[in-house]
Amino acid sequence: MDVGQRRTFFHSLATRLQEREWGVVAVLALLWFLLFQQLQVEWSINPQYSYGWLMPLLGGYLLWRRWETRPEEGRVSGRVWVLGLLILVPVLWLPGRLVQEANPDWRLVSWWLAACVWTLTLGGLYLRGGWAWLRHFWFPFTFLLLAVPWPTVWEQAVIQG
Repeated sequence: MDVGQRRTFFHSLATRLQEREWGVVAVLALLWFLLFQQLQVEWSINPQYSYGWLMPLLGGYLLWRRWETRPEEGRVSGRVWVLGLLILVPVLWLPGRLVQEANPDWRLVSWWLAACVWTLTLGGLYLRGGWAWLRHFWFPFTFLLLAVPWPTVWEQAVIQG
């Protein structure tokens, strides 16, 4: 293999990796969209959660600002454990999604699904950039969890005192 062929090979490999990363980003964006689509009913009906409409925009802004100052990719250790978790979470997400179809207003299921999407997102960030990226990007995605209505028992305990 001469130098030109090597460059072409590595360029095509890098392009395929970038395409795969965009695929992962698209799947995660779809999962966040599905979560927000489910939550928008609560945001529309309950005035206490009407701020939820702004949360995706604010979270996107925070992510964009963090992206501009992202650190270099760090070392990833424990890749097998993280991959195992990333395989287990979608398996746990599916039953929650089925329960949510039957009981769309059950807030605990919304938290279950939000925790699954959040875990997948942070796991993907860890696999891409290690602890440096996880520490840098955790806040915008954790901030988005503020849009998820609290379980009624917790909400009543805080509101009623």
